[in-house]
Amino acid sequence: ASQGNDEISIIYKAVGDGTRIMANWSIGEKVDLIGPLGNYWEGLESCFPIIIGGGVGIAPILNLHHLLLEKQIDHNLIMGARHKGEHFLKHEPQNKIFLSTDDGSLGIEGNVVDALISIYPNSKHPYNTKIFSCGPPMMMEGVRNYSLENQLECDLALETIMACGIGICQGCTVERKAESNGQHSYRNRFALACLDGPIFNAEEIISCM
Repeated sequence: ASQGNDEISIIYKAVGDGTRIMANWSIGEKVDLIGPLGNYWEGLESCFPIIIGGGVGIAPILNLHHLLLEKQIDHNLIMGARHKGEHFLKHEPQNKIFLSTDDGSLGIEGNVVDALISIYPNSKHPYNTKIFSCGPPMMMEGVRNYSLENQLECDLALETIMACGIGICQGCTVERKAESNGQHSYRNRFALACLDGPIFNAEEIISCM
């Protein structure tokens, strides 16, 4: 969604019945939307943001990138894809924008964690760095592990299938870490991405997988 007007742009990949139906929409067709759902990024103005997107997770990260530009918040943007053809942006890295591809066809060769290691050798991150990331589960798990190993604050927007979007179907559960005293309810232990997320702190959850 645009930060400045009432237009909504949807970037999607046709991988199932729902997105294939979307791909066949025609100009002028009316559709129903439910939203906004869940939470949003926090703490953007009290840190140096490193924002990371991979695959279709690049879409919300680009939205965040534009918001940070509007707020004039200095940040770095890392976007990863399997190959050059999957990138939304075709230019070489500039203005603190870094691209990576698994096959090395554009930008840094490797995944987004390889890009982090390349951009910040010896873990020399800017002061008060915080990572904000969205992407496929395996990528997110790599980012999560990187943040924990380097003791960096990290918020992760998890990609989960949300059948209902309002907490009824329980299909988007995310397991949280147990409380230190071992006392917790099922609802506290298993969060719902549609209500409690989709953004979770890396320290809060068991895994992104």
